[in-house]
Amino acid sequence: STGATTGTGTVSQSALAGDLTLDSTALTSALTSNASGVHTMLQSWSISFSNIVNNEAAPGGTISTRIQDDTSQSSQLTTQIANLTAANQVKQQELVQEFAQMEAALSQNQSTSSWLNSQLAQLP
Repeated sequence: STGATTGTGTVSQSALAGDLTLDSTALTSALTSNASGVHTMLQSWSISFSNIVNNEAAPGGTISTRIQDDTSQSSQLTTQIANLTAANQVKQQELVQEFAQMEAALSQNQSTSSWLNSQLAQLP
């Protein structure tokens, strides 16, 4: 079964998942009454299925295209990660320098404050 209903049939979860099922009673009956017809039908189905798989897996097919697209996207993401990492390193260096300058300014202010306090203490 392909999962498709024909009229009043019900849809099972396995059919929705794409699972193929086999009605062994119907197959036995078909093989008994028309073995060559079953052979022809299965051979035709297998050729069609093989063609579909080959088209999907061939260069330029869906699978090949998907792999190329995913590879391209992966490369783009790798480039973006490298760019962001470099930008973060530059920003980190800038922040470290800014912090060092603020520390130096704070130290200078503390020295100036100490000097002013000593000057004020010497006033009459």
